[in-house]
Amino acid sequence: MRRKEMEKAQEILRLSLMKGLSQREAASATGCSLGVVNTVLSRVKEAGLSDPLNLSAKELGSIIYPAEKGKAKAEPDYAYIDHELKKKGVTLTLLWEEYKMHNPHGYMYTQFCDKYREYRKKNSVYMRKVYKAGERMSVF
Repeated sequence: MRRKEMEKAQEILRLSLMKGLSQREAASATGCSLGVVNTVLSRVKEAGLSDPLNLSAKELGSIIYPAEKGKAKAEPDYAYIDHELKKKGVTLTLLWEEYKMHNPHGYMYTQFCDKYREYRKKNSVYMRKVYKAGERMSVF
């Protein structure tokens, strides 16, 4: 969470609780959307805090923006992807679509490709040719 977000959340609480402004007035005063103001106030209310203005930014942040609970994404089977990509007409996009059908909450396409590229870097064999410039010439 960023510092600016917490400053705005504290300002929303101050305007709403101390000054008695409505949610719309607090939204226009802080430059936030009405949804953000509603979310901040409802989460503080759910926590049952008697005086949220005396909390530190870190404590308030953990109440307003709680961490997601253990939503680990299913890792793709990189060996299978590598094997399938060698077949004619198979693309990484098709393999990603197949992965998303089986894992709807899995990685989006960009992360899927990045993770596959990392796998390829770790598991590919490269033959480096080390020679001085002009010493040899390779003809293909």
